[in-house]
Amino acid sequence: MINRLHLIQFHNFPDQCFDFDTLLENAITRSNPGPNFISEQTLRCLAARRVIFPHHVKLLKTKTLYDELEDAAQAYISQSTQGRRDFVKQLHEKFEVCLDKHNRMMEALTSIELILWKNKMDDCCGH
Repeated sequence: MINRLHLIQFHNFPDQCFDFDTLLENAITRSNPGPNFISEQTLRCLAARRVIFPHHVKLLKTKTLYDELEDAAQAYISQSTQGRRDFVKQLHEKFEVCLDKHNRMMEALTSIELILWKNKMDDCCGH
């Protein structure tokens, strides 16, 4: 549902963005069953959208890291307000770990590419 709303907003009102911080805070505080209750699945979707979406394209290139985040997004959520806050915090911490792994992997790949390039240049120049 959140994805559909986001697509509608993106296509029809591109100059007006969702405030995911406010939406997420509402999902956290509306944890008690009642007329304004926000389900656990909606909270998962909002948290993932808020935490992961800005870096989504970068992490899609690294499937194992993206899968780690997907697993973290499926973790148990206590139905208390504090339990929901803890879930979002844990998801954010897992995201930071995955982003750090991604950055270190990209640095290593860049180093390998530079070494290969240098070896090729040495071979071409006879050194």
